[in-house]
Amino acid sequence: MYIIDELNLRGYKTKKGNNFTKNSLHEILKNEKYIGKYIFNKGTKHNHRIQKDDVIVINNAIPAIVDKNLFEEVQKKMERA
Repeated sequence: MYIIDELNLRGYKTKKGNNFTKNSLHEILKNEKYIGKYIFNKGTKHNHRIQKDDVIVINNAIPAIVDKNLFEEVQKKMERA
């Protein structure tokens, strides 16, 4: 994938210090923090016991660095792929 290859070629690393992969890029593209949404108590892939009622979502909690329309467009393209 061109984007992954380019990120790795430029020496960028994930927050864990690893090279980028398809999964790490996917996590970035799905991360709602980039549109200013803070989600707390969502759980992890290892902890599925959290109820939806326990999840706290705060819109505009942090500065958005990606336009919401662009983010939604990317989400739609990812669903089709």
